Amino acid sequence: MPPTTVRGDRAGQPCSTSDDCPNGFCPTASPFDPIDTCGDGEGGLYLISDAGTYTDPRPNPDTELTGTLMHVRFDGNGNRVGAEIVERTTDGTEQIACDKIPASAGGQLYIAEDIAFTQGTCFRDTREALITKQKSTGSEDTLLSRIDAVEGLDLCNDDFDPADDLQVARDGSAAFVALPSGLFRVRPTPLLMTPDEPDAFQVHPDGSVLVATSGDTGSTGLLRLYKISIDQAIHGAPHVSDLTPCATLEVPNNRGGNPNRLTALISFAAGPVAPGSGDATVLLSFFSGGGGDALPSSLRVRGTVAVTSPAGSAACNVIGLVNLEPDDQLTF
Repeated sequence: MPPTTVRGDRAGQPCSTSDDCPNGFCPTASPFDPIDTCGDGEGGLYLISDAGTYTDPRPNPDTELTGTLMHVRFDGNGNRVGAEIVERTTDGTEQIACDKIPASAGGQLYIAEDIAFTQGTCFRDTREALITKQKSTGSEDTLLSRIDAVEGLDLCNDDFDPADDLQVARDGSAAFVALPSGLFRVRPTPLLMTPDEPDAFQVHPDGSVLVATSGDTGSTGLLRLYKISIDQAIHGAPHVSDLTPCATLEVPNNRGGNPNRLTALISFAAGPVAPGSGDATVLLSFFSGGGGDALPSSLRVRGTVAVTSPAGSAACNVIGLVNLEPDDQLTF
């Protein structure tokens, strides 16, 4: 029998989604909590869920399917006009990236896919491959059979290092991965960009990478933006701490006597200032605060700052705050 609505206006009636059950719920409806997203180049989004949105019907599969990759489309006013499940993803797959080429022009989606690995008495039981998927047809190709090979890890005797972030150039010409031993370009050829694993990074339209960090000094929170060019990396991958930030932004942190780190990056985005431009506009969203002497410890500040980063230049220009709002959390 098909599932039926529990409670609400349509109690007892057949359902397949939560929309079928106003003021109630559908037993088959699973919440979709994205753990990574990327833009499809045409105003839509690809979203990947964590494990738990799918139960693999295959008996005892080596590589279990537990997640979901979804494509969501919007109209010019931001209203959702379509959503399709692209595929069910393997357990542990968490990182996706998109070029900004439309599907009709050959645009691709990039997936860091976890795959079960069994070989003799090998210590390792998982490898992570870099997969490309055509946006138009869904056909796949394997760019790298094992991403963490760029770290020099042995396939059999070294443990598995999963990617912590995956980003690609807008034209798909380069792909970058954050791993425990640093930030690497993995396409078109392997190149260590920095031996430090960044809190967050983005690909600049000019092909360099942008790295953002956060921290605190006294009552001030600090956001720092760094730029690392391919030429710099070729001549010796620099530590981020040895670089001069292209921009440093100060924000209030309500730190008071609290010695802990209070300012943290929430999200980080970079894109061309205009279509086809090599200059970038960078948005850094952050939260900061708690534990101050003059203000309640539950008071946090959230905000977004904007920065421009010209193509081919190590300098950045701070545009200013896009927003800055107090966030007084509920306490009981």
